[in-house]
Amino acid sequence: MLDVSTRTLRALIALDEARHFSLATEHCSITQSALSQAIGKLEQQIGLRLVDRDRRRVNFTGEGERMVAAARRMVLELDEISHDLREHAALRKGRVVIAAQPSLAAHWLPPTITQFKALYPGVSVGLFDAAPDRALELVRQRLADVALTAKGPGMVGLQHRLLFHDRFVVVCPRSHPLGRRKALTLKDLAGHPFIRLIGTNLSRPIYLVWPSAAQLNPAMQAFVDLLKYPPSLKPLGESLIN
Repeated sequence: MLDVSTRTLRALIALDEARHFSLATEHCSITQSALSQAIGKLEQQIGLRLVDRDRRRVNFTGEGERMVAAARRMVLELDEISHDLREHAALRKGRVVIAAQPSLAAHWLPPTITQFKALYPGVSVGLFDAAPDRALELVRQRLADVALTAKGPGMVGLQHRLLFHDRFVVVCPRSHPLGRRKALTLKDLAGHPFIRLIGTNLSRPIYLVWPSAAQLNPAMQAFVDLLKYPPSLKPLGESLIN
């Protein structure tokens, strides 16, 4: 197995360009003796002579010419890898995938993504429109890098940070008895029928009319969570924002 450092590869390329040991050392920042030893060690590892030396000029053998060509390819690829990693670290290129619940994906995220793209145009953004449980599942499956969703027990084992608080509001006609109230509590909703979203697949939401908010007890909630959609209904897929 050939064990060659990038320093040796660059020294070999410098020697090919200069065709003289003393001139090559000016390009690779090593002494002439160190350059000669590096080339000699490389020849020993390969078991072939790579250069013909004389006082005035260095000539590469046929095997040496092939080795120089290979060294150029390897150094170029290593430089490209290094550049790509630096670009990625600086957010000049890459990809990030977000799983967000529909309300955030439709209203809060678009202007935020627009601002992000203005700062980092080389980074593509993928977006999953997903219910809370599905959003966390996408992160666990490594299909999404981050989830924007409501806090819940499904976050166990995941790192999470509170971004903001959201409020629930009651929407009703002005003629409704609650329409004249400036502030409401859950107790105020008791006895009033309301519409509630059920299920976790929000690509085609299903709503039920509950006779009273007071009836939404833990047992009723468990029943709601067990409701499933027909197999023919597929969840909304990923969208890509270039």
